[in-house]
Amino acid sequence: MIKGEQCTAEKKTAWEAKIRKSYGNRTAKMRQELDAIPAESEGAALTRGLIERCMSPDLPGVVRWDRDDHARAEQAEEFCEGRLSPLLRPLNVGVSAC
Repeated sequence: MIKGEQCTAEKKTAWEAKIRKSYGNRTAKMRQELDAIPAESEGAALTRGLIERCMSPDLPGVVRWDRDDHARAEQAEEFCEGRLSPLLRPLNVGVSAC
């Protein structure tokens, strides 16, 4: 649109291919920047071993909050106090990570 050209699927595909080709053999960098896939060498990826070391049978796997927009602030307060606070109280605040 900036150039005054009509945008088509073919032009989008060609544009993306041109950008991806500009990375050359740096596929990990391309995937990180264009596809939002963390590079493992930078330590951003959570490995299975790291996740398993942080797991505990005493902790819930998932805490869900499924509410509509009506009275959101009040419901959020009730949810945090009723569901999250009891789970967070026993945690050691002096430990920042697993």
